Amino acid sequence: MKRLSIIFLAFFVLASCSKGDDNNGDNNAGGDKKSDAKAITTFTFLADDNVALADDVKATIDEGEKAINAEVPFGTDVTALKATITISEKTKVSPESKTTQDFTEAVEYTVTAEDGSQVTYAVTVSITGPTDRQVLKLLLDANPDNILGWNLDEGELNDLEGVYSMDGIEIDSLILFEKQLSVIPPSIGELSNLVNLIASGNAITQLPGQIGELSNLRYLSLDDNQITDLPDSLWKLTNLELLALGDNSLTSLPAEVGALVNLKLLEFSNNPIVSLPEEIGNLTKLERLTIFNNDLTSLPTSIGNLANLRILFLSGNEITALPSEIENLTNLNSFYIERNQLTSLPVEIGNLSVLRDLRIRSNPLTSIPKEICDLDLLVFLRDDTTVCEQ
Repeated sequence: MKRLSIIFLAFFVLASCSKGDDNNGDNNAGGDKKSDAKAITTFTFLADDNVALADDVKATIDEGEKAINAEVPFGTDVTALKATITISEKTKVSPESKTTQDFTEAVEYTVTAEDGSQVTYAVTVSITGPTDRQVLKLLLDANPDNILGWNLDEGELNDLEGVYSMDGIEIDSLILFEKQLSVIPPSIGELSNLVNLIASGNAITQLPGQIGELSNLRYLSLDDNQITDLPDSLWKLTNLELLALGDNSLTSLPAEVGALVNLKLLEFSNNPIVSLPEEIGNLTKLERLTIFNNDLTSLPTSIGNLANLRILFLSGNEITALPSEIENLTNLNSFYIERNQLTSLPVEIGNLSVLRDLRIRSNPLTSIPKEICDLDLLVFLRDDTTVCEQ
């Protein structure tokens, strides 16, 4: 019996030792735990690896957002760039470092840790805007038949015909009259300091939407072109004081024109426009409104809101009647309404005490209200058959 107890105790001790040996094995395994580190630490486009770059471009890394952003110079071809990437130890990245990628859209890079866990970074490459000189180069390239005569490889910007710059770096005025231009490229919107843009007498057919980015523009003259419609962005140019679009092929003046509350001169002559929107009455700073040789048949009553108007040219339309609200144009000095279809004139015109130049010829009028004839007019042009009422 004693011998049996000794044998049982021996088996118990051996079992306990075996169990302890197993536990020691588990602890060692814990000491060999694989790393979960997985980060992109640098992301660089080296000039030596990219013919499109003159200098290295180092991206910024937002580790929290897992976003990588790089900015390359204007004109860089981003469709075939190679990035040099450094990552955490014992990790892999896909796509691999120095692999050519198209960065037209964001590219995802996945980093895999030693333990198999993964994280994905979104890489975005943006292109800086062009310099003002580069904008002029794009204008040249878009118009191969131009007669601008610019040499952009040397000299100052002010040396170029029609280009004006206060500091020699940023352009504030472009005078491109009769230069055989047919296109204004989208890059025009990069001229953030432009105040004057005059491109009359060309063959421009449309304006780019980016013209609405010229927030400092005061004077825009595009007379005598071939423009058929206007971009919605044009009405964002709320600092405009002059807008001249005569001698084009515009069929309408949209209601959005009423947003240009700083306009002093609006010129839309020689276009087949059939009506003016009521919103034109919002242009209370307007001093000169020139819309002759269109197809207008009437005027909105809001015309009477233009109390600062001094010159109103409406000759050569199809207007059949004038609203009585015209009497509110108390600063009107010159009023041309020749070659229309007026059969009568509102007596309220007689209240325009500062009116000095009134031209009403070539209308089917037979008589003129006495109040109008009594005005102190310096110029009063009427048909011989049109008499003043007594």
